[in-house]
Amino acid sequence: MSESEAETAAISADPEALLRMAQSEAELARGEVVTADELAAAIAERRHDETATRPAE
Repeated sequence: MSESEAETAAISADPEALLRMAQSEAELARGEVVTADELAAAIAERRHDETATRPAE
C-alpha cells in the first residue's frame, strides 16, 4: 500500500475527519472562502498577537 493509500484509508476510518471534510465542503459550497492574501494577513495578525502577549524573558 502506498503512503497516499494509507493516508486515505486512515482518513476514511476516522469519523471526525470525515465530519470535518463534510463541513469544509459545505462551507465551500456556501462560498465561505478566504483569499490567500486574507489568510496570510490573518496568520500574520495571529503571530503578532501571540508575540505581544508572551511574557518577557
